[in-house]
Amino acid sequence: MSRHDDVEAVLTVHAPEVYRFAVVLAADPDVATDLAAAALAQSWTPRRGADQGGLEDQLPAAVVARWLRHRPQRPDSPASADPAVAAVAGLPARQRALIVLCTYLGVDPALAGQRVGLPARRARAEVRSALLTVAATMDVPPESVPARVRDALRQVAERVRVPPDLVEAASLRAAQGAKRRWRRRRAIASAAVLLVIVGAVVSVVARRPPPTSVPVAAGLLNWPTRGDLAGDGGFREAALRRWREAGPVHRPHPLFLGRIGAGRVAVLEGLDAAGRARVALLADHGVATAVRLDLDLVSPLTDPRVPVVFVPYDGNLNMPGFGVAPPAALMQALVAPVVTRLQRFALEGDFRDVPIRHGLSATWLALPTPVGGLGPIRAFVGQRLVLGGLVPVRGLLPRRATAQTAG
Repeated sequence: MSRHDDVEAVLTVHAPEVYRFAVVLAADPDVATDLAAAALAQSWTPRRGADQGGLEDQLPAAVVARWLRHRPQRPDSPASADPAVAAVAGLPARQRALIVLCTYLGVDPALAGQRVGLPARRARAEVRSALLTVAATMDVPPESVPARVRDALRQVAERVRVPPDLVEAASLRAAQGAKRRWRRRRAIASAAVLLVIVGAVVSVVARRPPPTSVPVAAGLLNWPTRGDLAGDGGFREAALRRWREAGPVHRPHPLFLGRIGAGRVAVLEGLDAAGRARVALLADHGVATAVRLDLDLVSPLTDPRVPVVFVPYDGNLNMPGFGVAPPAALMQALVAPVVTRLQRFALEGDFRDVPIRHGLSATWLALPTPVGGLGPIRAFVGQRLVLGGLVPVRGLLPRRATAQTAG
């Protein structure tokens, strides 16, 4: 059998499932054709030939990697009659890829994280956040989401018709890739002599002392970016730039990018010049003709296990700001991905649930208490109380916690 026959035999076996996976991920048959052909071509090399062990794991990873690199910056969520498919299509790109890998293929979240370039802990947090978002969108219990999404995506895959020329397109790409690799090896061999000549210079440069290292990003929350503006690169850069203007910030990461009322809000975390963890709140202020993004608050993050970050913002309604001792404040809470329930103390004398969407709670009016601070709240992971304390008069982090925070 010729090498070309080897390639086509391997591609013919794997092409249907790879294409179905690409359709489920991209929700676009044309994009899926490109993804599948590129992944199949990339999987074959002349040295390996038709011995393609492990392709069941490698091919989905190649499809995901190419989709994350080349997807449209603002893809439209395709209309779907199935609410589960529509909810998954509305997720941010990495969360969407994780959910498809975990539900459609049954991949463990830690392994799925490797395929999208995330550490295991971050991947599990992203998966939990995505499942909660889908549950809220569909208005169903979170525990029912994995099975609903799996069944819906597999029904989509069953209806897919594989393009008859997919194998031919992938085979052609494989052949073209082999030619490019051969030319590259020739160029590398020609450059070897030049490397000998410049070797002495490189060794001198290598002995120079390394630059001052950036402080290690320890003690941060490391929550995934959430909010309805999580994919807005312009707002993200504007918020990061505004925080840096106030002083040095290392390893900045957005925890929330979204809208509250008529204004945009960014909750960021990062390290100051001394390597201390900080959480910052930036928000729009002003009138419609002159809205500006201001740095409102920066709070020290002494415990990265806190399950709640408060967002004192009035939605740019030109109400009194969050002063030293206000009579009351409009408040929201950004919760950790593991938090499943948030409650506030109501005027009626008992605790009431506060709805959560994209990780951010609905707005409530927080009133002062006789012992200081604003009205108490409670946060739960499942049935376990992980925070019971007062909203701070000034700041972003909870205080007077009476229960162990989530680890």
